[in-house]
Amino acid sequence: MLVTIGVLAVVAAGVIAAIDPLDKMKQGRDAKVQSDISSVATALNTYAASNGTFPVAANWAALGTAMTTELSAMPVANTGAGYTYGGVTSATDAVVYGNLLSKKYTGTSTSKCPAVAAWWMWTKTSSGGSGDACGYCAAAAPTSASACTFTP
Repeated sequence: MLVTIGVLAVVAAGVIAAIDPLDKMKQGRDAKVQSDISSVATALNTYAASNGTFPVAANWAALGTAMTTELSAMPVANTGAGYTYGGVTSATDAVVYGNLLSKKYTGTSTSKCPAVAAWWMWTKTSSGGSGDACGYCAAAAPTSASACTFTP
């Protein structure tokens, strides 16, 4: 009986290690970051189409105030790094980004950004910009001049 319990304990420990529940939670958070950034990007495009420019806002909360018509409520980030609206040098440039935390994006040799932070960003500038959400690998947060490093 004790041998059976011991074998089951070893198998259970192996299964838990293989599943890596902490990274699964980070993957869920990463999916939320990507979805939230997409929602805000759509609202920013709608705002720009209606007003001819992007809103000039000092921070995430001010952006939400500026876009009450386009977005009923600003997304709220899970615990950890929040979302940022930044890199705005004029009303014709915008960048929105959030930090990605799962092993798929950062922290291991097989991650998309093995040695630096991974960010999910959407950027658009008067000179074109991408307008597409993508990943960015760097220690520093992205700006409207940052180029995509990876796509989903």
